[in-house]
Amino acid sequence: QGRLSVITYVGRYNENIIREAVLREIERKGQVFYLHNRIYDIEKTRDKLYRILPFVPRIEIAHGRMKPDVLASIMERFSAGEIDILVATSIVENGIDVPRANTLIVDNAHTFGLADLYQLRGRVGRYKWRAYAYFLFPDSALLSATARERLSAIKELNRPGSGYKIALKDLEIRGAGNILGKQQHGFIEQVGLELYCRFWKEVMEEKKGKVSVIWKERRVPVIPSDYVESPALRFSFYRRFAEIEKKDDIEALLEEMKDRFGPVPEELVKSLTEITEVMVK
Repeated sequence: QGRLSVITYVGRYNENIIREAVLREIERKGQVFYLHNRIYDIEKTRDKLYRILPFVPRIEIAHGRMKPDVLASIMERFSAGEIDILVATSIVENGIDVPRANTLIVDNAHTFGLADLYQLRGRVGRYKWRAYAYFLFPDSALLSATARERLSAIKELNRPGSGYKIALKDLEIRGAGNILGKQQHGFIEQVGLELYCRFWKEVMEEKKGKVSVIWKERRVPVIPSDYVESPALRFSFYRRFAEIEKKDDIEALLEEMKDRFGPVPEELVKSLTEITEVMVK
């Protein structure tokens, strides 16, 4: 059986909604991710949860400034089911897989990009149980048109495999001018590196009044995560793949990758070689 869609709620911060969401999860012996992305007042957020959730005794904090051994211990306890609510910063975006944690609550959701919201929601609903995601923003917040558009998109596009549509919407919201700039947050890890890189290439070619022959006829090469471990570095190379214009560019990239990371995986070499073959036709 495939993954169920995550029931997604978007609205203003409301203690009653939080109470009901947590109670539902605790009653089915589950756990809750509560994302609060400000370290300076994260303890106050935990204390507020203690106040509105007196029936939940096991609430812990996790953030990137903790000592590594302390943080690791908390994550292990959460994974073991010894913590009911984990109040954490966005470190929960990646690398945490807790089958019993199927409710996500994000406060100040209006400050996140669409890519971030999509990644965060991916933390729940990974198994057979119905999952819930609550994206909340302060009652006093004046949302920009862009923030409203992002929150509307994450609410509407909630089915498994929505990455394609999310990617298109993300491109639309950002505008072509930001696609290759600093506002990109590694969303390619979630929606598919090949798909997003193709989008970039097509948009850039369209702006130049061209039609890309290379990427139309060949799959975009995929860099294995165990070859280049850093997502940021992989992203950098994908961006450069999208800018390839001649055979020399490919040869230079292969040489650089070999020098920095060791022998280039055979499948990656093959994919890049296929691009070369298209160029010489």
